[in-house]
Amino acid sequence: MTEERLEKAIVQVINAYNKFLLPKYWGTGKAASADGTKWNMYEQNLLSEYHIRYGGYGGIGYYHVSGMYITLFSHSIPCGVYEAIYILDGLIKNESDIQPDTLHGDTHAQSAPVFGLAHLLGINLMPRIRNLKKLVFFRHDRMAKYKNINSLFNENINWELIETHLPDMMHIVLSIKAGKITPSTILKRLGTASRKNKLYFAFRELGRARGAHRVFVEIHRGYRVAQDYSGSN
Repeated sequence: MTEERLEKAIVQVINAYNKFLLPKYWGTGKAASADGTKWNMYEQNLLSEYHIRYGGYGGIGYYHVSGMYITLFSHSIPCGVYEAIYILDGLIKNESDIQPDTLHGDTHAQSAPVFGLAHLLGINLMPRIRNLKKLVFFRHDRMAKYKNINSLFNENINWELIETHLPDMMHIVLSIKAGKITPSTILKRLGTASRKNKLYFAFRELGRARGAHRVFVEIHRGYRVAQDYSGSN
């Protein structure tokens, strides 16, 4: 049994599961969530590492689970790594008939460069936002004024930076789509805020614009839900 054959077998199982009627009641298949689970291992193991947060030796199994309640993709990642680096891999490598375009994650998925790359890949990244009251929001235009919420915006999006590096950013996206490189590989290289890493700043700037949009969409959605509820009572 090779790894390639095992992956093909997993895809066949997922596709067979997708043919049942019951999972359709749980979801449309357009949404998935990603999270890691620590598995205990013997200390004398090449894959075993000490996890500072959870304590003890082990490894992290990282899973992408469909809203239809089936795991689409899983792999092992190092202990203590920033999980946002690996969050996009699962959807890109998923070859099953269930193809989500919205990906939920915990606070580890909150990263401006990841927001930017996800947007260009056509993935709607929806992490849980921590420290919401400390978030810095960016104006789309330095002259823009927003009624009632203007005080929340302290900085402006640098669209020139995005425009300058967009060809290189799209080259990365096309390479990922073609299977030449994984999102985690490029995110590791972009993981430094070095002044020489212009692509990092470009993806971060796009992610800031996309992240602010995601927050306000959710606020508006929550307001509409509350409004609909009030109107029905």
